Amino acid sequence: MLRTLFDQTCQAYFPRWRAAAAWTVLFEPPPGYLDAWGLCERETRRIWVHADHVKGDSARAVACLVHEIVHAVVGCSV
Repeated sequence: MLRTLFDQTCQAYFPRWRAAAAWTVLFEPPPGYLDAWGLCERETRRIWVHADHVKGDSARAVACLVHEIVHAVVGCSV
């Protein structure tokens, strides 16, 4: 489910981002950041979305994915 949402989000908001297929998306708490909504780890090409924070709310999940994908695309860590 999350991978499909990730792919749809990439197509809608980042259609020219070709590296999306190389990224892994995890629907679980980010390691070491249990209160975070999500985390982008560029070195390992992983994006975490905390399931408890977005459960049952696809708009919230998309917002979190967009935020984390921006980190992946732009490379900023803040």
